[in-house]
Parts: sequence; structure tokens; C-alpha cells
Amino acid sequence: KSLKVKQRTSKFTGTIRQQNKDVTPPSTPKNLTATPKSDTRVDLQWDASEDRDDIVLYNVYRDNILIDTVTKTRYRDIDLKPNTTYTYAVSAYDTSKNKSSHTLPIKQTTLPTINYCSILQKQSKSSNNSLLASVARFGRNDSKLGQKLCRTTFSIFSIFR
Repeated sequence: KSLKVKQRTSKFTGTIRQQNKDVTPPSTPKNLTATPKSDTRVDLQWDASEDRDDIVLYNVYRDNILIDTVTKTRYRDIDLKPNTTYTYAVSAYDTSKNKSSHTLPIKQTTLPTINYCSILQKQSKSSNNSLLASVARFGRNDSKLGQKLCRTTFSIFSIFR
């Protein structure tokens, strides 16, 4: 026996709705600034991008290399080399992966190497602070640990001044 199959075709009479996919990139971040804060740190700040999704992420570039992606309109670049010039730019992208163009690049130079132990030695004399004098004596041997201790002590001392 043979089996006969009847093929049926039907016509679609409904409406196909195409979802409106977001294809518009966020605006390019504006007013990028870079401020040297120490011999190893530069702080960046910029104005927020505008986007239909209201959710924007920012790519931060140093010397044309992506170094981080952040959600805020500021970034702290650390562990830099003293007295060195870096070029920064920022771009934005949204949840639909639409990317803005990069900001115009800006250059910033970290501060020269700071001898925190010498500063502490001077501050200990002017404030008659024996703790600062002890830390400064320990750090004067120019060891990495000594300099780090002086830097940390200087930072803490500066907060409480």
C-alpha cells in the first residue's frame, strides 16, 4: 500500500512587527579633564553622555590602549611613572552596544618624584612630632619599603591636618 500525503500551504494574513532596535550611539563624552594628583596618579573627569537607553558605560583609554570600563564619569589612574606624560581619551557605549566616538585626546604629566621622607622630616621639626621624625629616619635609606611608609604616613598626616 502507498501512503499519499496532501501538502497544505497557508497564507499569513497577520502583521509582522519589527522591534525598534536601538541603533543610535550615545553622545560623545564632553569636557574631559585630567588632573595630576601625585607622582603616580592622574584623576580624570568628564560630562555624562546622553543616550536613549539611559545606561551608558565608559571606556577609558591611556595612550590609545583601553585600560578600564566604568559606569561613573570619573576615573583614577594609578601606578603611573613619575614625571611622565600620558594621553587620555574616553568613549561611551550603551546596552545595545552602540559606541560613541572618542573624546579629543588630552595630555597630562604626573608630578615629579616626591621625596616624602624629606617632607616628613621637615614637618616633624616644625610640629615637634616624634612619630613623623621616626618614620622619616626609617625611610631615608631610600628602600622601597621606607619610601612607601613615608608616602603612606604623609597621606594620613595630610588628612588630619
